[in-house]
Amino acid sequence: MDSPELLISFAGLCMMLQLVLSLFARFAVGSDPNALDEIFGHPVLGTPFSRRPYLMKARLFLPWSRAKSLAGHSAIAQLAVWLARLSGTAFLICILGFFASLVYVVGHEA
Repeated sequence: MDSPELLISFAGLCMMLQLVLSLFARFAVGSDPNALDEIFGHPVLGTPFSRRPYLMKARLFLPWSRAKSLAGHSAIAQLAVWLARLSGTAFLICILGFFASLVYVVGHEA
């Protein structure tokens, strides 16, 4: 398996894992409005399609960004948010690596 194929496959796996972990973290956090506003973004198309936010804000994928409102929540909720952040970061790294490997492969084939 070539490097671009491996990276895009791993990116797809990380994306699905991030979606599942984000949904789990959403239900683990519960109905705390401070944590929901800090961690999860609102749907782009508005409330007719989803009244509850379920996708994490992209700024949390950066390692120096912290979710301060999780301090009072259970260890399961904190772990779920941490794993969702980690899989989102891995997804971004894999996508960037995929495009970089495409540039490398195309550049060396020419």
